[in-house]
This record gives sequence, C-alpha cells and structure tokens, in this order.
Amino acid sequence: MELLAMLGIPQAERSQEPRLYQEIRERGLNSVSHESDEDLREESIPEEPSPLGAAIVVQSYRPAQVTWSQLPEVLEAGILQRICPEERKRQEAMFEIITSEYSYMHSLSVLVGHFMRSEELKETMTQTEHHHLFSNIGDILTVSTSFFEDLEKRHQENLLMPDISDIVEEHASNHFNPYISYCSNEVYQQRTLDKLLTTNPLFKETLKQIERKPECGGLPMISFLILPMQRVTRLPLLLDTVRQQTNAHTAAYGAATRALKAISKPFPLISASRWLRKRGELHLLLSEEAGIFRRGAGRLCYLFLFNDVLIITKKKSEENYTVMNYATLDQVTVEKVESPDPPSPAPGKAGGHLLRVVLEKDSEGRREEILLSAETL
Repeated sequence: MELLAMLGIPQAERSQEPRLYQEIRERGLNSVSHESDEDLREESIPEEPSPLGAAIVVQSYRPAQVTWSQLPEVLEAGILQRICPEERKRQEAMFEIITSEYSYMHSLSVLVGHFMRSEELKETMTQTEHHHLFSNIGDILTVSTSFFEDLEKRHQENLLMPDISDIVEEHASNHFNPYISYCSNEVYQQRTLDKLLTTNPLFKETLKQIERKPECGGLPMISFLILPMQRVTRLPLLLDTVRQQTNAHTAAYGAATRALKAISKPFPLISASRWLRKRGELHLLLSEEAGIFRRGAGRLCYLFLFNDVLIITKKKSEENYTVMNYATLDQVTVEKVESPDPPSPAPGKAGGHLLRVVLEKDSEGRREEILLSAETL
C-alpha cells in the first residue's frame, strides 16, 4: 500500500493498526529545534497526564510515525546532502502535518465505525441523544479524509515538497465549516454524555464493552469525541512552525501566512464556560496592523463581547456572521478617545463616541489596533 510506504512503516509492521491520534504529540508543538537526524531518531516523548484528568489515560506519547529525513526514499535520493538545515526543518514540519493528519483520520474512523455506527449503543439512547453525542462527526471524517488525500498526493508528486500551504488554505477556506458545527455542539455533547453515564446503566455497560475493543486502544469514547477540538487547536500551531521555517522573503512565506489566517478561523464559540455579555453594531473607521493603517470608510461591523473573548464580525444575514478577528479579553484594551473632527453618524443613528480597541494578540498572534464609532456599545 503506497500510504504505508510513504509513512516509512516497515513491511513487517504494515499489518498493524496505525497509531491513534491520542497516542502522539507532534514535534511541531514543541519549541525545540532538532539540529541533527540523530536527535530526531533518539528523541523520546515522555509520559504526561491527560488534560482532561485521570479519566483518560494514555500509557505513552510517541512521535507521529517517522520523520521526513528518515524516509528511505529521501535517504536513497541523497536529498539531505543537497539542502540546507533550514529547508530540512521546513520539510519536516510539512511532513508532520501529513502524518499527524493520517493518525487523526484513523482515530476518527474508530469513533465513527465502532461508536457512532454501533447499533447496540444506539439502541440504549434516543435519536436526539445520539445526535447530541456524535453531531456531524461523519462529516468531520469526510473532511479529514479529503484533506489528507490532497496532502498525500502532494508528497507523492515530489519528495522535496515545494509547499502545502495552498492545500491547507483551500481546505480551511472551503471545506472546514463542519468543524464549526461540531465544536459548537460541545456543550450539548458533554451534557448528554454525563447524563447517559449517570442515569442509563445499559448505555454505560454497552459503552464499556466497545471501549475494551483492541481497536480503541483502551481509551474511553470521550478521548475520541474531543479530537476535532484538539485538531483545530493544533493545526494552526503546526502550520505556524512551517511558516517559521520558511524564508520571509519568499512567496511560500506569504502562502503560509494566508493559510494560517484561513485555518485560525474555526472557533468553538459555544462552551459551558462561555456566556455573552454584550453585542452591538459599530462603524470601523481605521485599522492598524503591523504598522500599516487602513481606513474602514465607516464599514459596519458587529461585536460580540463574551466573558472571555471579544469577536469582531461582519453581518451576512439576520442570523449569520463572518468572523473578521477575535482575541481573548486578557489581550484586549478599550478606551474612549476624543476627536476634533468626529465622524458623521450612520443614517438614522445618533452621533456616538469613538473607541480605540487594541488586540495585543489577535487570532493570528499579531497586534491590531482599530478605531470604532460606537452608537450601541
């Protein structure tokens, strides 16, 4: 199978199941720079507790398959002798996105095949409970499969990959919407699972039987259910590693920056620990990012102020909004400003005051300052 060969899995091991996504920690999430191939071969990932506590126990974390520089095809082609250390690190970072997506896709297939499609488990709950529990996870698996196939094709076309940022941007912009729906269902998912575990003995026993299957790696179902939330958090970090290893004066750097912006937008808005404090329309007058000022020409935007995050959007319809930017509240400062020449109010609106909103670290990790004319906030 070409896929297993690409991942560098020896022939004798190809009958084994791929590693579950819960069992790996991507190197790209670390700040450590690997200086040599020997470092990559000898690196070990220490055991660490699950962020969800003792309910989920992974015996050990391992790297996501082999590294790019360990691939037999790369070694035989003598590529490592022809490229600089910086390019090698860039290739490693891109390849890790591919291999980790493969492990992630495999874990999703376990969730769908052994849990969601289990008739025995389905019979222990109502149709509504089943929907709240699994939401659109089938769509997430389809999205991941398509994403991985395009990434895999790029690698098969050229061992020394020119770039994968265009693939990331394309999928994030046009195919990742199911992630928003799934992440938004998190609070209902957690409530439903808690209720079923505490009030439905048949569900609990049936679930335990499925979790004991070797394909599930001894892990509870919740460790599979939270994977999409983890993936949309990790992917921007992995892609940012690619960008950091790319020459800032190249087209590839610009492509990585655009891809990072596209992939950072999926945001789990609905959460048990988040509530809305205030919302309202404002007019964007001036925006400053990285020292570049852009006039908003009175463009209307819509702000949502939650207890932990500020989200700036533009309204598409009565119920739909497109996120322009967001930042956690600890990275936001707001102040009223006086203007000798205040802007004209929008038609039908009374004159308001000006607000300077500074996002010290926005959704892309950058500083942005905007000037708003506020009538409702």
